[in-house]
Amino acid sequence: MDSFKFNIIGCIEQYQDFQGAIKWLEKGKREASDENFIQLIRDVFSHFLRRHQFSNAEKFLNFDLIPTALCDDLQNTYSAELYRCKKELATNELKRLLDCRKFAEAEIFFTNNTDLISVEDYQYLLRDSKISWLQEVKNKLTPLLERFQFEEAQMFYQTVTESISWDDFQSLMARYAAKHQEKQLLDHARSLLEAGEFKKADEVLMQCKQPESVAKYEEIKAQRLARFFNENFAKVKSLSDEQYLAVADTSKNLLLRARAGSGKTTTLSSKIAYLVRGEKIDPNQIVALCFNRAATENIIKKLATDFDIKYREKENIATFHSLAGQISPKEPGVETLFDDRDPLAKQKFTGYVESILEKKWDDPFTDLKDGDISRNSESIFRFFKNIAANFRYARYKDVIYAIAREDKRFDTDEEANDLENQGILYGSKEHYLYRRNLSYITLDGKHVKSFGEKCIADYLFEHGINYRYEPNYLMGKHPYYPDFELYDHKLIIEHWGIDENDRQKRVPKTWLKTWDDYKREMTEKRAFWKAFSKNGFSDPLLETNITHLKGGRDSFEKIISKILSARGIHNERLPIDEIINKLSHNLRSEFSKKIVSYIQKTKQNKLSPEEMKQKIDAVGYPKYSKVNVFLNLANVIYKQYEADKENDKKIDFYDFLINAEKRIDESRGDCLLRSGVNLKELKWLLIDEFQDFSPLFMTLIKVIQKYNPRIKLFCVGDDWQAINAFAGSDVELFKQFRSEFPDNSAIKDLTTNWRSTPGIVNFGNEIMTGHGVESTVNPYNSESSVVQHRNINGAWLDIKEAKAEFGIETDVDVVLLRYLDQAVKIIDQYLEKLKADNKYKLLILSRKLKIKQYSLDELTRKIEAFFIKKYPEEKNKIKSLFNEQIDEKGDTYRQIEAKTAHQSKGLESNVVIVLEATNRCFPLLHPDSLLFEIFGDKLDKVVDEERRLFYVACTRAKSDLYLLYEEDYHKTRTLTEFYPLS
Repeated sequence: MDSFKFNIIGCIEQYQDFQGAIKWLEKGKREASDENFIQLIRDVFSHFLRRHQFSNAEKFLNFDLIPTALCDDLQNTYSAELYRCKKELATNELKRLLDCRKFAEAEIFFTNNTDLISVEDYQYLLRDSKISWLQEVKNKLTPLLERFQFEEAQMFYQTVTESISWDDFQSLMARYAAKHQEKQLLDHARSLLEAGEFKKADEVLMQCKQPESVAKYEEIKAQRLARFFNENFAKVKSLSDEQYLAVADTSKNLLLRARAGSGKTTTLSSKIAYLVRGEKIDPNQIVALCFNRAATENIIKKLATDFDIKYREKENIATFHSLAGQISPKEPGVETLFDDRDPLAKQKFTGYVESILEKKWDDPFTDLKDGDISRNSESIFRFFKNIAANFRYARYKDVIYAIAREDKRFDTDEEANDLENQGILYGSKEHYLYRRNLSYITLDGKHVKSFGEKCIADYLFEHGINYRYEPNYLMGKHPYYPDFELYDHKLIIEHWGIDENDRQKRVPKTWLKTWDDYKREMTEKRAFWKAFSKNGFSDPLLETNITHLKGGRDSFEKIISKILSARGIHNERLPIDEIINKLSHNLRSEFSKKIVSYIQKTKQNKLSPEEMKQKIDAVGYPKYSKVNVFLNLANVIYKQYEADKENDKKIDFYDFLINAEKRIDESRGDCLLRSGVNLKELKWLLIDEFQDFSPLFMTLIKVIQKYNPRIKLFCVGDDWQAINAFAGSDVELFKQFRSEFPDNSAIKDLTTNWRSTPGIVNFGNEIMTGHGVESTVNPYNSESSVVQHRNINGAWLDIKEAKAEFGIETDVDVVLLRYLDQAVKIIDQYLEKLKADNKYKLLILSRKLKIKQYSLDELTRKIEAFFIKKYPEEKNKIKSLFNEQIDEKGDTYRQIEAKTAHQSKGLESNVVIVLEATNRCFPLLHPDSLLFEIFGDKLDKVVDEERRLFYVACTRAKSDLYLLYEEDYHKTRTLTEFYPLS
């Protein structure tokens, strides 16, 4: 049939020979089946339609040979295809007109062809064309605008007015005109920078509105400052790019987040030097504030030595209290209650509080007198009620003794309430931390691991039975620390942490070991003590367990009494007054520290005793609960402190700040400083250690800004080193810098650690992973470093020999000996370097002031004695390592010294040894922290601060770091969880 189709099509298409086509069609009809004939007709017709030969198709349909039904069907197809084709042609014509940007002609064409083109299609094509055209216009217009050829752009616009509205064109012109102005300003500022006119350059920049212009300018300025410093400050080593950018910053309020070892003091001093020499600002119009006098002296020396800029002490480079004292001087005869070298130090402050407590020691504490104290009530006074029939109101010393004695954090409803108050999910990681790390403090000040142990220790103390907590024994190859040794009676007490008869074999949720593991250890220990007894002596082991606590403390104490009596130990409770007298000095001293923390926190938060009383009552603590009694007693002492202070003509650090704020407000900022400059005339306020800010400090700065709105702030700090919450500091203020100072504020980073080797820097980052911007390594420092943790129980120690080496003649805790032994082994490795280079330093750090029974000073003296005995021919040289020396700047230092982690802040040392790097010292979660929940001291915040404290301790090291810890048989005390084990 193909030949018939081609002949029919050829006759019509090439020759318009319709008769010839009919003949071929007739022939096809004769020779083909009906089905094939119909298909032939359809194929020929489709051919004409595909080629838009509508005339040929129409004539073909008129052939008589085509069946009527088929003709009707094809006619419908013909009409539809004809319409489609016309629509397509019309649409293509419309597109052509639009592509030629003949929008008016296109509109007329559409109007004449609305039967073929819908309104929606027209609008779509018009919009698409205009967008395309607009892009073309912009592509041609933008280069003109980018070259700021505004006249040429105007001329071009006249040729494309149909494609872009006048308003859009004007908006585009305005945007590039603003950029042009920014460029002109930036060029002008650059030329002023080149001329050394820094202040004028900054003033020009202030007219710029675009952040990218400011950033670009500061980059240019930083480069110019590098040359300026090289030309003007020959004594100063070149700053880093980060430091120059910080000095170049043009913000009104800047927070410089400076990580450990990043040179924040150098940067702050360089900023002052630049302002004085570069911007020609009167030094007296620049005030720098620090938290302690040592920091101010450091800056003053640096400015004088490196930059030849002289500042007098206690004037414009000052502590906060010094500035406050200039604004509102204390009256003649008024004594300060703080150490002038460190206003946050507690020496005079605590002493004064303790003197108030001493006066009240035997007075009745009647502030909670309303209401009866039942023998069965959950009250810290119930103990007195049970032992003194006529007891009703306790003396101050009785209340303080009861607070020290009380501690109910074990698996009872009391713990559940604590957890609920802190928002801690039972069984969660936070609960684990709560249970595992929260130290229990005995009456005589020992840290124990459980409430049961605290009950035992307190009972022994109250009954005059001498004991040693966790003495050191060797069981096979493992160090072993039984809970208590009653050394006068040669007895051991173990307080087991499981119920041996528990069919469910439950263990506390915080344990990492199973019931079976613990039971196996119990069996081994029992066997050890059975074998330990010799020469007919009875088994020395006395046992208690957690089931004995189910009846409460009173019931447990009766069990302890029965167990001791069975071994012939007289255990009659000492008279209460005798117990308290034994404790008095330590009890009063320790409680005074709690009161001091309370007063610091209240005053830093600007709360009076009356306001605190309302706050305490609003919380709704149970009336005779430990927390409520403590807070009420503390608040009474606080009120007495305020009254006595006024009567005795004394003033504390916080009063200075409060009085200064009042004076500024009353005078509307018209305050003359010691330098002769009015507060309103100050141009710059630089603040060191901004992470230690509190609401009280913030209030002082805000009131200065209120009456001197043009003053600029340059704040430096490190939120990773915020470790002074005990004194009322709040790291949240650091995090809220932009909201506290919203006017043209910025935050910049100093991340490069120039002090330490890469190993120390990376170790510090791992400690703080997930807590903010990390430190970066000095790219020029490729030195290797030692980062090592040592288990002090990992080696054999001859106790007698060790005591002789350290010159110890009295009884001493074996754990202390082990720490001393490991410390001297490490120090011995560096002794030659220490002797050869008097700038080489080794720092021993501790979380606490004491290691077992030794203070850090005593510890240092024992280490010194060890080396003198070992190297007697170098006695004088050894002594010099431990004695004060004076550096070339006149500052005193020791090559080997021991400090607490808190005291180490701001120091650096080639080698650092951290003692007691265990998970019960880092973090050290003192139970008293729960007394201060009212100030927001939640457990998670305390743990975060402990992490930061560990970071501070570790990052004092320049090159080598050693973390010493003890791992015992129970594995209950192991390496601190802050150690970033992979």
